[in-house]
Amino acid sequence: MRRIAFLGFILVIGILSCSRSLVEVDVMTFNIRYATLRDSSNYWEYRKDQVAELIDKNRCDFVGLQEALPVQIEFLAEGLDQYGFLWRTREIDPKEGEAAPIIYLKAKWELISSETFWLSDTPELAGSNTWNAACNRVATWGLFQSVSSDQRIFVCNTHFDHVSQEARLKGAQLIIDRISEIAEGNPIILLGDLNGKPDNPAIDLLCNKWYDPYPDFYPGDTLNGTFHGFNGNPFGRRIDYILVNGQKSVSQFEIVRSNNEGAYPSDHFPVKATISF
Repeated sequence: MRRIAFLGFILVIGILSCSRSLVEVDVMTFNIRYATLRDSSNYWEYRKDQVAELIDKNRCDFVGLQEALPVQIEFLAEGLDQYGFLWRTREIDPKEGEAAPIIYLKAKWELISSETFWLSDTPELAGSNTWNAACNRVATWGLFQSVSSDQRIFVCNTHFDHVSQEARLKGAQLIIDRISEIAEGNPIILLGDLNGKPDNPAIDLLCNKWYDPYPDFYPGDTLNGTFHGFNGNPFGRRIDYILVNGQKSVSQFEIVRSNNEGAYPSDHFPVKATISF
């Protein structure tokens, strides 16, 4: 009898240990639109507080930003001091041009290793562009470990070219090859403005490798786009993605349409997901 009771106790402890091992993370991808005076009333100075407030309010574990200039990153880093910022611009001079930063909650995650590589035939060469892209393009990744457990998560953030299909397709393959090589079996989250609809071959390539939650959370709906040009009308252009390597891991998914009386923080809607590992 004592042996049975002891085995029962061990079983309960095992179940409790398994339940405690579940790690839930909130993630977001958010093209914040670079700072340019051409945006007139939507210039960065008029909406920067909205961007910071949206990030702060959602308090995601990880946020992938796109089109972030150093001046924008510096503003956000100063106001969002609960986050660590991982970034490198896409130009030869690291002080110039856009970046695709990953920001992470420092109280929950520790950065183990990271890299920025260029989407080109020479990914280690800063500023390289070999696939007819209109702009230099990069991917930034980080391997993170929970501060309260041994759980590790691999997060990659990118921004594909808006002109060259060759660059999108070859960039997608490069990211697949690179992540497969370095993720080391850890859960993978890919964030990004991929500048392509789901029927684009580059997006199809990625979605054949990793899970796109959108169709399961917006079944049959093709109008919930993410680019809206500051007017809130998405035109059915879904070009911002969260992809993960586990279909059953996503419990929530939404396109965040926050605005202040019709004033939007960016010309893209952020996309947010809750993922369990």
